[in-house]
Amino acid sequence: MVPADDSPQHQYSFYRLATIAGVNPLLRLTLPLLAENLNYNVLVDLSDVIAWDAFGITYLAACLERCRHLGTIPQIYIRRPLRPKAHQFLVDMGFYKSVGLGDKFEARRPSKEQIDLVHITALEPGFVDGLLDFLESLQPFDAGLKDSMRMSFIELIQNFAEHAGSASGAWASGNSHGKRISLCLLDLGRGIPNNLRNIKKFKRMGDPRLIEHATETGVTSAVGPAERGLGLAMIRRFVRANRGAMTIISGGGRVRFRPDRKPIRDKIHGYFPGTAVFLSLVPTERGLYVIGDEDETNDTYCG
Repeated sequence: MVPADDSPQHQYSFYRLATIAGVNPLLRLTLPLLAENLNYNVLVDLSDVIAWDAFGITYLAACLERCRHLGTIPQIYIRRPLRPKAHQFLVDMGFYKSVGLGDKFEARRPSKEQIDLVHITALEPGFVDGLLDFLESLQPFDAGLKDSMRMSFIELIQNFAEHAGSASGAWASGNSHGKRISLCLLDLGRGIPNNLRNIKKFKRMGDPRLIEHATETGVTSAVGPAERGLGLAMIRRFVRANRGAMTIISGGGRVRFRPDRKPIRDKIHGYFPGTAVFLSLVPTERGLYVIGDEDETNDTYCG
């Protein structure tokens, strides 16, 4: 809702809640929201939004929750999109509800083409089951894949919950655009580079290289069973086998894993305070199929 008075405020205007590939403009606009010394009202102006994506919506919701958690901002206001389709999508995804404005707008409409925006504050197997049901409703799994993917996503969320160091938890959402499925999971915690630099052999590596190492089997900063460190590795193999794409941003780096290419490592503008994992899949007639235990060095890289 928009403030009715002339109280001091800072306005953040958006026209595109972009994919993770367009993260730089979004970061330039939103990183000031994550500063710990904000002491003025915030107006998030979405009136000109013309495009949206699971990553942009999830990230903005996490930013606003972080603002509320800091407790230094007197009030957060939101100006809704003028385009009815954009506004309705935010309603149905649960965006307004996630930032405490759900009672200000019309009721959400259930849809089989989306995963509602979810705020994850603890390990939630129920959310993983819903995510896999969403994928399976769009494209049946091959025998054996659903169980292995469930374990991978549970570990990934467990890593977010246990090692992210995010006071506001993690966030996730997903949706389908035509034949393409998009999933996003992110937090605003310590991030992959900061976690892995606790390990001596990784101490001097740059952020993009550390992100890539985090997708290798057995690489983890956690102290525990040897089975840990399989979550991102399994998801990366799943994405590659199904000719999808995975992008991870954390700290100052971004790594894009795409079919038939080596991983593309680059730096982002600014510093992403946490980790975001974005998956993009296009189901085919072959379906979403189980991944074997073949040696990855003999495979085509998704990157």
